[in-house]
Amino acid sequence: MSKKQIIVFKRSRKVNLKEIFFIQDKVGSKVTKTTLTDLGLYLGKRSINKAEVCNKTGISKTRMSRLTTQTNAFLRASELYLIALAIEVDPAVLQKELYGNLKLLK
Repeated sequence: MSKKQIIVFKRSRKVNLKEIFFIQDKVGSKVTKTTLTDLGLYLGKRSINKAEVCNKTGISKTRMSRLTTQTNAFLRASELYLIALAIEVDPAVLQKELYGNLKLLK
């Protein structure tokens, strides 16, 4: 049987104050760690059930897993909008939370 636990680590103040979540899957003696994306952090901090979001939005569980754990998976605007509606958050607020760190070059 697989046991899952979420462990919170904080980086040093010199690097970044952002919290990093790791998901540990322990099967026998094998332990794997996965770093969560900003969307994964957002959903994890608010204890939002990803399966319920998938059921409400029609986004597959595989796609949701990729969006929350793989940094090279890009969130589409339509997916962001559906996720925001499913978790009852203003889409603009969710967009600001996920992409508020972006700045113009000049």
